[in-house]
Amino acid sequence: MAKNINLTSQEWIDLIFEGKNKSYGAYRLRQSSGKRHLYAFIVVVIATILLFVAMSLITTYQTQKKSKEAMT
Repeated sequence: MAKNINLTSQEWIDLIFEGKNKSYGAYRLRQSSGKRHLYAFIVVVIATILLFVAMSLITTYQTQKKSKEAMT
C-alpha cells in the first residue's frame, strides 16, 4: 500500500486534514506545494545556467585580454 501513495495528491491532503482546522494555513500550503517546488526548481536551473554562462563569458574575456596584452 505504501508504494502507491501519492503524497501530493488532493485525496491524500484531504485525508491528512480530515477533521482538522483547514483554515489554519497548512492546508493551503500543502495544496500549493507542487507549484512552489516546480517554481523553485525552475529558479535553481535558471540561476545555474546563468552562473555557467557568466563564468564562460568571464573566462573568454580574460583570455582575450591576456592575448591582447601579449601582442603589445
